[in-house]
Amino acid sequence: ALPATERELCRRSFLHFMTEHAWILDRNTQAVVKWQAWPHLVQACQDLQAERRLIWLKSRHAGASWTAAGYAYWMAEFHPPSGIALLRQGETESQQFLDMVKFIREHVPPFLRSPLKGSEDGNKSEMVWPSYSMIHAYPATKHAGRSATETVVIMDEAAFHEFFEENYAALAPTVDLGKAQLIVSSTSNHETIDSGFKRLWRAAPGNNFKPVFWPWTVRPERDAVWYAERQKEATDPVRFSKEYPASAEEALAAPQTIMAFSKDALDAMRLETREAIAWM
Repeated sequence: ALPATERELCRRSFLHFMTEHAWILDRNTQAVVKWQAWPHLVQACQDLQAERRLIWLKSRHAGASWTAAGYAYWMAEFHPPSGIALLRQGETESQQFLDMVKFIREHVPPFLRSPLKGSEDGNKSEMVWPSYSMIHAYPATKHAGRSATETVVIMDEAAFHEFFEENYAALAPTVDLGKAQLIVSSTSNHETIDSGFKRLWRAAPGNNFKPVFWPWTVRPERDAVWYAERQKEATDPVRFSKEYPASAEEALAAPQTIMAFSKDALDAMRLETREAIAWM
């Protein structure tokens, strides 16, 4: 397709942009590879264009962060003026997230890459377009989001944000007014019994979030043999079960190591419960 035509196709469809033009860095091999249109990521692309509130509970290395980074770039490049906030646990993590956006930008064809204002790589915390789009990376500190007026907020690995509830409370009014889209994504934190992220997930969809769970099986190369091998290699079985869960229940269950009672015993007792007898 001619550049102008292809650019318009990309503007209309985030999935088309990612399928045709997104390249990512494979952290295991350090190779530049094409973004893979696995079924769960195809659905994610469609949800990102259709939903105002999304919460993803996921296994590790399922493609969520790269897809979210691609979405941040797509919104800024093709739908100006967009303001996108990227929140991750700390300053290093938030900068790494922005680096993923920059990586995607660097690997698209020139006609899909507008020049940025200022130095191309001098600012570690933001990207600014002449069209007034901006992507800003924030560490998830106590006051992150207090003055945010972004159109898209992405909270990545939110279960590990120390001040998740404060950040969410600060951002919620803008989202409630219909002025912003909120994407909350995380693996389960194996060190917590309860958290703001877990409560937000459990309350969906009644809280207007679309909940999406990605088990360890979402990647096509993962099978029972792969799982057994990774399980044998794991030095922390509790952490492994949270990072590669088969169900949302497994991901959210309290870790056995910090429970006062046996989870298996509690599950067995739950199966034996009966309806309460009404008093006469």
